[in-house]
Amino acid sequence: MPVRFGIDVGGTFTDVVVQDEATGEVRFVKVDSTPKDQSIGILNGIRSALKKYGIDFMETAQLIHGTTVATNAVLEHEGGQTVLFTTDGFGDILEVARQIRPKLYDSWARKPEALIPRQHIFEVPERITYDGEVLRELDREAVAAQLDKLSRATQPDAIVISFLHSYKNPLHEQIVRDLVQSRFPDIPVFTSHEVHPLIREFERTSTVVINAYITPKIRWYLRRLASGLKEMEFQKDFYVMQANGGMISTGTAETKGMYTILSGPAAGVLGAGRVGKLAGFPNVITLDMGGTSIEIPPTGKRPRSKMMWEKAIFPNKRPQTITGSRPRDKRQPSGGQVCLSGLMTILYKYPMRAGEP
Repeated sequence: MPVRFGIDVGGTFTDVVVQDEATGEVRFVKVDSTPKDQSIGILNGIRSALKKYGIDFMETAQLIHGTTVATNAVLEHEGGQTVLFTTDGFGDILEVARQIRPKLYDSWARKPEALIPRQHIFEVPERITYDGEVLRELDREAVAAQLDKLSRATQPDAIVISFLHSYKNPLHEQIVRDLVQSRFPDIPVFTSHEVHPLIREFERTSTVVINAYITPKIRWYLRRLASGLKEMEFQKDFYVMQANGGMISTGTAETKGMYTILSGPAAGVLGAGRVGKLAGFPNVITLDMGGTSIEIPPTGKRPRSKMMWEKAIFPNKRPQTITGSRPRDKRQPSGGQVCLSGLMTILYKYPMRAGEP
């Protein structure tokens, strides 16, 4: 009997739902999550479901799961060590942002702590105008000097390149990318024109930074999960939920980890919306309480586009803001779509997962 697996990974429990494609019957098991390596909890849950219901894993038609790896990495600042190459004079872009204060009249208000510390941001002499014209040629010698400085300063897990107006003309980003890759061939490099090629330098830069920051962790996790499934002789592809309610392949998730931010709550919101409609309530407010965070997403009409996403409020009053903009082509997901999917309106972060000692 062909079955479909739907798996939700939380900070405390991992839920495995199995649906019989022929009859529509739904069965489920709940196991403890393994925060240090979420793939272990998933594999334990699958084995438990196979044993409990006598299912042949080879008859699985589809396996989809939602994960909190990316969300927790951003909230708890547990992503990979990331460095940024940006246009000369814009080294403070992550700190300055849009100059929006958390509290307008609070002289002691503190902005979110940047995912990349200032000493790991390297400025490069170059300038491209808004219409794509090269105003200042890229200084390759300065790039080489900055790469020397980087090699002495740290060994990053990911490198980001984000120059002004690269969405219009990516030439300088492409040149620096090639130089970086020739110098550091084993370190993943992310350019803003490839990850999020839209206007507004802060939104574009912050989005590619978040992607680079979480992708190494997502990649490690997905490869661990793929290895475990292979040992169980599962030969098909498995998929990851996106915050916009769709799903992506593991190959895409390994390079665009930002799509999986809020992956965990997304399926729950869709399910709650469906149940609400069947019950005659098209507009409902849902609450998803887990071991790490509480999400309170609304369902109903799609919210209007906006440039700044809501905040994750930390207990110590230091918010982490995730920002972005909507893609022009609604069929093509982007970092901004992840940030502005509208699935979340309030997200409170707790200092430790309930399932973690």
